[in-house]
Amino acid sequence: MRQPVVMMLCVLGACAAACVGPTASETLAPGAAEVEFGGSQLDAAAAAETTDAAVPDQRAETEATGVDLVAIDAPPQPNDADSDADAATSGAETQLDAMLVADAQSPDGSAPADDGTSPAADAALLPDNPPVADAAPPADLASTADTKPPADVALAADAQSPPDAPDVPPVTDTSTADTSKPDVPPAPICGNGKCENGETCAACPKDCGCAAAMVCKDAKCVSNWPPPPMPANCTFQAKVLTYNPKGWGHLAQAFADDPAPCADYYIHLPAIAGDKTQPRGEPAITEVHGHGSRFHALAEFHWAGWSEVAGMTWLQKGKEFRKRMVEKGYVVGRDHWAINELPSSVRTDKAVRQAVRDVVQGLYEGPAGAAAMGGAVYIIGMGQATQNFAVYKPNLKDWTLDSGFWQDMNAYVKWWGQEVYGDPATVCVGSATVAQRSEAVNMFAMHHARLADVGPAGAAAAKAFFGESYTPLGSAFWRSDIYNTDKLTLEQMKHFASTSVYAARAWAVNNTAPDARIALAWNNQLDGATEAEVKDLAARVASALRHAYDVAGPPAAKACSPSGAYTWCACSVNGAAFNGLWKTAFAAW
Repeated sequence: MRQPVVMMLCVLGACAAACVGPTASETLAPGAAEVEFGGSQLDAAAAAETTDAAVPDQRAETEATGVDLVAIDAPPQPNDADSDADAATSGAETQLDAMLVADAQSPDGSAPADDGTSPAADAALLPDNPPVADAAPPADLASTADTKPPADVALAADAQSPPDAPDVPPVTDTSTADTSKPDVPPAPICGNGKCENGETCAACPKDCGCAAAMVCKDAKCVSNWPPPPMPANCTFQAKVLTYNPKGWGHLAQAFADDPAPCADYYIHLPAIAGDKTQPRGEPAITEVHGHGSRFHALAEFHWAGWSEVAGMTWLQKGKEFRKRMVEKGYVVGRDHWAINELPSSVRTDKAVRQAVRDVVQGLYEGPAGAAAMGGAVYIIGMGQATQNFAVYKPNLKDWTLDSGFWQDMNAYVKWWGQEVYGDPATVCVGSATVAQRSEAVNMFAMHHARLADVGPAGAAAAKAFFGESYTPLGSAFWRSDIYNTDKLTLEQMKHFASTSVYAARAWAVNNTAPDARIALAWNNQLDGATEAEVKDLAARVASALRHAYDVAGPPAAKACSPSGAYTWCACSVNGAAFNGLWKTAFAAW
């Protein structure tokens, strides 16, 4: 706080004294899946002050307000001896004081000129530091501020002024900081929920753990991509694909909790509900990547949604989708695209086949300058309960002989996901053996690859492609009438899913397809089940895959239990019966 300056002026022999302004210590201010899923029956299922408020000086206040804020305290009360002299000079003091007020500032705010009546003549009366006051001058002084005093009064005052008053040295703050105990930050405490100086992701992962899709390497969090090499004892590299029209969270977490050491997981992310031409973006992508370096996101290219887009060729549509994938955060080299619900008309319509050829080329090439990216195709299939093949088989044969089509698929597509959702009513025959139930699954799931194997020379392109890319898309989709699993208990569903994994792994032992590739449809919604039940099913599927695609054998049997016993492959549904027509109808061309 600024203190008023006290001036005592004595005329006729009185001494003049001036006090300096406030001390330095007084003038320093301290710094203080909504997700829409689904579709038609097999076609749709497949549906974030210390202002050094510096204390303003007199000049700054004057400039801001146009008023001189010099405060002059009332003169001291006289005693009896001095009363006559004081009375005689009181008028002159008042006029002289008013002059000091007026001369400190010219009316226009600039420094006054040295005209003999200005502060140049009164300099001996002014302190070294300009006085500053908190309050405006009294009204009687303010009223005379603009009136200059008579020259004789000013001269009389000057004549009686003593020699220059000695300067009073400013008072300085002699306090010093206590340096006897230097400030030492407290030692970090691992486990307090704060990542503090000195802690790292390696030394204290509880507090400094890495974010999703990051790993701790050399005490620093870095991306978990690219992944480390597969274990040296892996004789194959399994590819586990999913189709998740109604969410993926529980299954992906189960995979992460119990991963196969020799497998990569490709998690299908359905297109945006409001615009099926838009790939799903964050946070889903990072969520998938966060499960580990062997986890990849599949961006859904929704065939039906893009069919409604006019003004673009299918080649342009594929390139545009790749552009949108990058914009949404998919990582080239790690993630892939997946065409969903390729229409059944591809089997008969050559124009549709050409559209498919064009779009997979566009998806593979991407926009100008993009790196190549392969992907998956999920093709709508037939139900396992089908009895009449009079139309279906001839159409399938004609399509199998279209060499140009299959050559393009082989050039641009990594996984050919034939939708062959097993039906518990035609698989889970309680009285049958595991081998018989497995055969029922494979005669249906592998029927197109089997047909190409026995086809003529014209089927060679299809056969070669299937050997490298055919990936049966089976079912772990519970609580759905479309998949005929709405009546199954949790135990029945766990046995059915394990049997499906066993069948795919067993078939690959003696056949070129599907090798170590498998795909499963998954329902992440409860649909009448409890969350605990859905998590339990996800854990069973993950365990079946983890052990079936382990480095040690026998691989197929371990899908049924880690020990290789057939504990979880005893699937049984009342009234179930095999459909042997899938075996016989596609055994020969």
